Amino acid sequence: MTRKKSYNSNIEELRRIISNIQAAMQPGIKSILITSTLAREGKTFITANLAKILADSRKKTLIIDFNLHRPGVHEFFKLINSKGISDYLTTEIPLKDAIKESKNNMLHFMLAGFQKVNFNTLLDSARCREMFANLKEVYDYILIDSPAISDSSDALVLAKYADTSIFVVQAGKLDRKKVIRCKESLERVNPNILGVIVNKSGKYF
Repeated sequence: MTRKKSYNSNIEELRRIISNIQAAMQPGIKSILITSTLAREGKTFITANLAKILADSRKKTLIIDFNLHRPGVHEFFKLINSKGISDYLTTEIPLKDAIKESKNNMLHFMLAGFQKVNFNTLLDSARCREMFANLKEVYDYILIDSPAISDSSDALVLAKYADTSIFVVQAGKLDRKKVIRCKESLERVNPNILGVIVNKSGKYF
């Protein structure tokens, strides 16, 4: 009973944090990058729950799993990792073929997909820029689940496509100096950081 109560309390705290983030969004914000310093700090968990809250409030929401080396969106939602963003950027498939719908018709997914390529050059391509422009015409919100900044330069390239970003930090996992360095790297590319979430601590700032 105690464990269940603690779990429910954590979920409610997460919903409160995400609701505060949603309230802080300025008009015109559509694309949001979610990243962290290192892998396994909970950014996919935050991305997924933010997406569910947005979709439940009748906002048409798309999650793009750009973390090709450690894709996790399909696992969180118990989906098969079918055609996705890597397939769209490396082949000529239509955009609609790379998007998967959920039971909630307000929540869609663009999973990591099957292609294993040097992704960095593709992120700055005309096809990628055109894709984001087209998606913004269709969706209220686009959530970009990116690699960790220390794992890949992809996160900083992707930040150029985001209207704002959320930086996730796992409490007690990293030293303060390393977190600050990665956050400053992100700010140099996109200074509009919506917030920093300290995961597994019940706090945010």
